[in-house]
Amino acid sequence: MLDRLLADPTFGPRVDRARIGAAGHSSGAYTVLALAGLRLAPNAYLTYCSARQPGPDCKLVVDLEPSRIADLAEAGKSRRDRRIRAVLALAPVLGPAAIPASLRGITVPVVLVASPGDEVVPFDLNAAR
Repeated sequence: MLDRLLADPTFGPRVDRARIGAAGHSSGAYTVLALAGLRLAPNAYLTYCSARQPGPDCKLVVDLEPSRIADLAEAGKSRRDRRIRAVLALAPVLGPAAIPASLRGITVPVVLVASPGDEVVPFDLNAAR
């Protein structure tokens, strides 16, 4: 979308390319964090959801069949977009799969907004990470 916006003859010239930010909620929050440099270890999330007491967020993937996801192995690759200069992530998901070194490697400003009382996405395993 950003490529198309920047190439658009009407909107492209109006975008300050040095000040592009990204915002997202839930899965969109994961997406903007990925644009900032977050990488995932999908097996860590599958292990988390296979635990004896899986978190409530595992209901989001209860019918997921990992073998049917052709690009699952790609999840650990960087999706960093250097044009993104700041990120707002609201109630981010997939925290148990976040690769710690990738979190430490994020260099753009990030604002996380989440509730410790979130009943679907456990705060301590997601935003708090």
